[in-house]
Amino acid sequence: MSSYFGLQGEQLQDRLISLFRHGDHRKLLVLDNFESPWENMMRRGDVENFLSTLSGIKELGIIVTMRGAERPSGTLWSRPFLPMIAPYDRSAARDTFLAITDGDPHDPHLDILLDYADDLPLAVTLIAATAQYEPTSELVDRWKSDGTALADHGQHRKNSLDISIRITLESPRIARFPEALQVLSLLSLLPEGVELDDVRAFAPDVLKPEGAISILLGNALVFRVATGRLKVLAPLRNFIQHHHFPSSSAFWNLCKRYAEVASSANRIGYPGCGATYRKLGGEIGNIESLLVNSAEHEMPVLPLVEAIPPLCIFASLSGLGSIERLRCAIDLADDLQSPHLRASCFLGIARIQRIRGTDPTPFVEEAEALYRQLESTRGLADVDIFRGLTKVVLSGDHSDLIRTLEAALPSYDLSPDYRARCDCLIALGQRQIRQKLYSKAETTFHLALSESTQFSFLDGMGLAYYRLGTIYYFQSRFGAADEVYLKSSECFAQLPYAYGVTTGPTPEIPCMMNDYEEALCRSRDRRIVSKSQGWLRQGALSGLDIALAYIDLYRLDEAEEEIAEVRNAITEFHSAWEESLCDMLEGDIALQRGDLGASEKLYARSIEIYPPLRWEYYYRRTGDLAMAKNDTDKAFTQFLIGFLLARKSRVLINELKTGQIPCLRRIADIILEKSGRADIAEGVYWDLLGFTEFLGLRRESAGCFRGLGIVAKERGLESMAVKYWGRALKLSRDTQDSRAAEELERMAARLDVPETGKP
Repeated sequence: MSSYFGLQGEQLQDRLISLFRHGDHRKLLVLDNFESPWENMMRRGDVENFLSTLSGIKELGIIVTMRGAERPSGTLWSRPFLPMIAPYDRSAARDTFLAITDGDPHDPHLDILLDYADDLPLAVTLIAATAQYEPTSELVDRWKSDGTALADHGQHRKNSLDISIRITLESPRIARFPEALQVLSLLSLLPEGVELDDVRAFAPDVLKPEGAISILLGNALVFRVATGRLKVLAPLRNFIQHHHFPSSSAFWNLCKRYAEVASSANRIGYPGCGATYRKLGGEIGNIESLLVNSAEHEMPVLPLVEAIPPLCIFASLSGLGSIERLRCAIDLADDLQSPHLRASCFLGIARIQRIRGTDPTPFVEEAEALYRQLESTRGLADVDIFRGLTKVVLSGDHSDLIRTLEAALPSYDLSPDYRARCDCLIALGQRQIRQKLYSKAETTFHLALSESTQFSFLDGMGLAYYRLGTIYYFQSRFGAADEVYLKSSECFAQLPYAYGVTTGPTPEIPCMMNDYEEALCRSRDRRIVSKSQGWLRQGALSGLDIALAYIDLYRLDEAEEEIAEVRNAITEFHSAWEESLCDMLEGDIALQRGDLGASEKLYARSIEIYPPLRWEYYYRRTGDLAMAKNDTDKAFTQFLIGFLLARKSRVLINELKTGQIPCLRRIADIILEKSGRADIAEGVYWDLLGFTEFLGLRRESAGCFRGLGIVAKERGLESMAVKYWGRALKLSRDTQDSRAAEELERMAARLDVPETGKP
């Protein structure tokens, strides 16, 4: 400061103080990089005293910037304290990057680079400076090998990320506590952060982990997020991994600790597993990071690799986890010379792929080859079941699956293999339902329920109850169905996931029976529970149920809002099924609005994302689309295919309004309109009414009465036509089908015949 003001000689502090006090005008003093004089412990007291004296000058305002979170003592700082300078939010980081590079805001590599920078201002600026002359795609690849070195533009801390980080790491505060760097090297392998208790567990060689964390917090090398976890920013993590990787013993202890966390996935599905599920959700990124580092540094840790197959159960349920990173376990198992473990990893990752809608065949084939080499009966049974179920999921092919499941069942011992045995029983029962073998399926599910109860396996109990409800529904035993659905929900309410079933009665039955207000009520209750528990996937499924009810009520704007919320939720997990259903329901909205081109594209995209939707939900919708285009030939074909597929799978109608009844009723409408065969159409309508009246499917009943009215009109029985339409009108109003009601009113009004009595 004396040099800046041209002061020389003795008593410089007194002369500076006098200078700042001189005159009536206010002055501002900015002290940048203040940690440089302050960190010298030999003169820290003098520095703090001088700053304290300066801060007492009324005419002088002072701004101090320094690295770290600790403030010099003895100074009366302004209140409230200014927070530490935080990273940019993502929008500001993007704006800064693009302002420097003049790049494409839609560049797919932009957000990846900003993730590497963790939105830290200096890192964003320096990486963007490199991106002025090097393609972003190459920068993404080079970061993996060079890391923070690619953000080097000189030998000054403001021009080099490495130099800036080194200055902090070489500060006297870190040098006085070398264990802080040891802890930092471990934390840098954990991108999701840690709890303080975890540090005590995985760093047993550190005598004072609390002291080390305190030093790191004071130097802003570690920070606390809103949840209280301790995290290290990505650029610093990268630098530490390149230059200060932990010792082999420290790395082993860290991996062993997280192997215990990963292997706890075996308890998912049992009472009290909610905390485990939430813990895994917060730690899966850390576990994957350790796997990747194990592979890169050729340091395989057996307990960690052994924990990956059960972790795949969690990943398939939650939608969390990266297949690319989990695949490292396969190579590590090979390094450990464990073919059985390698096969288990192949099959575990294949399960995740199937859930996410990608073809798992290559992984299954690798697993099968290894199990054959090992002559593992149990492993080959796993492969056979997986193959059979995959054929069902990806192509709708159920051939020989029951025989496969029945043959595999004896391979599973009741006690050690109970989860696999239960999965086999549930799958077998589901296939028996598809074959309309309801009595056998009921026996199978009761066996699964009995064994699940014996082992307190809530997952199996909930699924068994739920599938029993399916049987009772198909048998039109609605009271019994709702009763076991409720028992299923009571089981799933104790779990952190629920395959779409959380608490309370299922909304599917009121939805199928056109009681949309009740369906909305049940779905909203489920979503409230799902959100309170952090069940992302179940909340998304409830959102789809709500959107479906809104579409049937023609509340299309509200349906769009629900679908947008679901789309936002599924960015947090990976599920092709939910994504494809969003497209399909948006196709329904476009169809109702008359935007036929958009509807066609959305339907096509939905089955492209998840082909199995073709077998259940596609053909009735594309038939409706063809009708809207006045292409009755195509519509007839689509409805007929939909009817035959539903007949093959024994589905009369489901909550998405597909199945034999809706397709056959539309076929009758086309026969009546195009062929003039009123007798055939009339017979179909009356046959369908026998089902719809009994099952309580009021909108389908209304459609049948509408058709019967047209038949009566064509025969000159106009009074009878009005009576039929009157019945259809009442059903349409009761089910809030406003469009059908308006059409029926117009049809009846044109006949000008008074409505009397009932048909």
